[in-house]
Amino acid sequence: MRSLVVAALVASPLACASTPAPPPAPVTPAPSLAPPPVAPSEPAAALERDAPPAGEAPLGGEVAALADVPRVVRRIVAEEKDLIARSAAMANELPDPSGRRRALDEAAALAEELAKIEAPLAGADSDRLDAIVDELFRIEGRVARLYESLRVATNRTTAVAAE
Repeated sequence: MRSLVVAALVASPLACASTPAPPPAPVTPAPSLAPPPVAPSEPAAALERDAPPAGEAPLGGEVAALADVPRVVRRIVAEEKDLIARSAAMANELPDPSGRRRALDEAAALAEELAKIEAPLAGADSDRLDAIVDELFRIEGRVARLYESLRVATNRTTAVAAE
């Protein structure tokens, strides 16, 4: 019987009219499930700098010289420069002074060798371009080994989850 009286009071219009309604809760937008925008990497930015604007001829200088170089070759060079710069940054974090010096020397030697390979890119004919790409592939392996060894030495992990 008591539950009927309580139910009648709650359901009666007088009970509802005597208590003010609470203000509506502010509506907050649902968080977006889309990933945040990713800034272009340095190699991508370098390629965009090297490419002429759409519909326009290159404006001279280095851009005009690199216009004849295939984009894939420019991308390889830009990626190797990026990895060498990252390797030098990781080498600076090594606690052992002699290991740090060796790693920095290796990064500097690779950067110098890459600069020598990159120098004749502008104006290279097809045969010379093939030889340059072969040299780029050779140095790519050495750069990758240095980068990976420094990544392990500085306790960096990859973005891939280990099972």
